[in-house]
Amino acid sequence: MTTLLITNARAITLDPTNPRAEAVLVQNERITAVGSNTHVAALAPEGTPHIDAQDRALIPGFIETHTHPLSSGLARLTTVNCGTPPNRTIDDVLARLSEAVRAAADPTTPIRGAVYDDSLIEDNRHLTRADLDRVSTL
Repeated sequence: MTTLLITNARAITLDPTNPRAEAVLVQNERITAVGSNTHVAALAPEGTPHIDAQDRALIPGFIETHTHPLSSGLARLTTVNCGTPPNRTIDDVLARLSEAVRAAADPTTPIRGAVYDDSLIEDNRHLTRADLDRVSTL
């Protein structure tokens, strides 16, 4: 059993009946107890690893209000990052697109770019068809 004891925390429990705690016990990746340092420490098995939070805030997880994790994950696998950063110039963007063209198993596979923002590119202009033709003319 994987167990962890966190004490001296300013734990935000998100439980309206018990909104704050100073200690948390985690067992097998689940929060099993929250409360005072004394109470929660008494519930921890002998030899449980311990973290002193030193009066830092502790929350059970980030709450993301709106994302599309599946779509975002697939997009990372199927699109070329044309954003700034990491790209600073149009040549940087073209180099990334060129890598994707070379890596494609089928030369007719469409290559999708994402996150491009011309206002952040040092060239201070949009990509053109002539720029893209330097990478692939199919």
